[in-house]
Amino acid sequence: MTSTRHEGAATGEGIPVSVEQTDRSFTQATESAMGGDILLGLIELITNSDDQYGDQSGSILIRLPKPTPQSEWWDAEVRDRATGIEYAEGDAKLLRFGGRTSGHERGERKRGNRGRGAKDVSQFGRIRWDIFRDGKYWWLWVNRHGHGAKSERATPATESLREQFGVPKNGVVATISCDKARFSRPRRDRIKQRLEYAVPLRRIMASQRRTVKLQYGDDDLINLRYVLPSGYQEHPPVDVDVVGYSGRARVIVAEVPTPFPDEQDELCRQGGLLVESGRAVHEATLYGYENNPYAGYFLGSVRWDQIDDLARDFDDRDEQGRAMDPVNPMQIIRADRRGLNASHPAVKALRAAVEEVLRPHFERKARELSEGAKESRQTKQRLDALARIVARFQAAKAEELELELSQYAAQGIELTPDVPILEVIPPRKVLQVGQTATFAVRLRSDVLRDDPSEVDVLLLLAADPEGCIQLSANKCALTRDTRLEGRLSGTFSASATSPDGSGIVELTIPGLPAGIVEIETIEPIEPIELPAPVTFAFERATYRVAAGKHKRATLLAPAALVGEHG
Repeated sequence: MTSTRHEGAATGEGIPVSVEQTDRSFTQATESAMGGDILLGLIELITNSDDQYGDQSGSILIRLPKPTPQSEWWDAEVRDRATGIEYAEGDAKLLRFGGRTSGHERGERKRGNRGRGAKDVSQFGRIRWDIFRDGKYWWLWVNRHGHGAKSERATPATESLREQFGVPKNGVVATISCDKARFSRPRRDRIKQRLEYAVPLRRIMASQRRTVKLQYGDDDLINLRYVLPSGYQEHPPVDVDVVGYSGRARVIVAEVPTPFPDEQDELCRQGGLLVESGRAVHEATLYGYENNPYAGYFLGSVRWDQIDDLARDFDDRDEQGRAMDPVNPMQIIRADRRGLNASHPAVKALRAAVEEVLRPHFERKARELSEGAKESRQTKQRLDALARIVARFQAAKAEELELELSQYAAQGIELTPDVPILEVIPPRKVLQVGQTATFAVRLRSDVLRDDPSEVDVLLLLAADPEGCIQLSANKCALTRDTRLEGRLSGTFSASATSPDGSGIVELTIPGLPAGIVEIETIEPIEPIELPAPVTFAFERATYRVAAGKHKRATLLAPAALVGEHG
């Protein structure tokens, strides 16, 4: 028996209706897309600028002007000098949800296949575009409820306007005005680091065709660039078939000597394989190996351009009212910008293909770190769990040791041109409140006139908030290094006294280039309770000890065995 509702729909009876979007539903959609993280808004604008440049070289400027104390807003601005947008195309490109206007729908190497665009950025308060195209200028803004205004028409772009916005020819200046009551303005060093390591921006920050700069307040411009981690080793690429789909995927696996401590859902994680298609980086993942105790050692990429073809095919069929292809029954790219749709059969097939490439690497790493030790299955599970638990500890503590060893390995005792005049190890450090770190300072003696046996280096600390970092002294005495010929060395220490702070220590010697140390303070990390061992086991799977140093090795054992054997 056929229902009356279905009969009515089939014969076209009834009054046509459509779903109405209210102000509340608009803000719900934008909040779902952006959350409360300004980095997501900047990512949207930066990738839009990158798409406008295409394969051409170009610059992108990110500005966070210093807010006035009486203002209720603080701004974040992204400027490019690409193609701009025609006034006649403004509504379709900037005001319509779900539109297919980026060029992705025509097969171009563009992002933006879901039609969300920078409209979602209005979630922070307001988004405004100032646009230059072919000698004309126009503007448009939208607030967090989806309301706004635009210029009545495109007018001649005067020299004063070009000078004001820094756009000599074509380009777009997009400005997010953030509500101070709802969103905190990020600190300079923090937003710099997050921009450089954000997964969706990874290729932009590493591209030689892009010059990306950050201006924070009244500070000078600083370059943003993704730098490969220390000890990065890339294995030969592997092309794999994705069962059920055309187009092979290229998998590149790389590894590092010290594991990354990041989590799989972190927006700025360094580990994991970047899943790419066209110009987009969709996510970073190790698929089924995410919880493996050796996951922190691996990174790399997976390029499968078939993702864009599947996304276009689904939208074409949906728009034309055609039946969906069983191998492409849903949109493969998530609308919330958080990677690929794990339920899509193509994503499952890609996962299976990539896991086969990852498997031998993880097996090899397990053999290397176990050093051939023979363990029972239960003991191995316990040790694997221990390795995962201490991974964060290893990554944090190994930073100084790794830097020190890399300096010795690369420079030895010879004063090659690569040896810096004044260096500080480590150059960056994250300190928990109550934690003290020691920094090593080295100076080439051949830059000094009288070849003295001792030199004082002045230490100048600039911290925000004031007092969040304390130095052991305002100067550091350098004496002749007995291990490194032709160098003077010394140490100083810094302590964290309050969380959510940052500081820069400048080391100066009159007439010589200065050295810089960046320090960030965080809340104390709660210790992780180790699982009780079932037999004798060391606290760590591996230990790294510098030459001439001592390391305490902790042996764990069940209380019952200790009571029985002593």
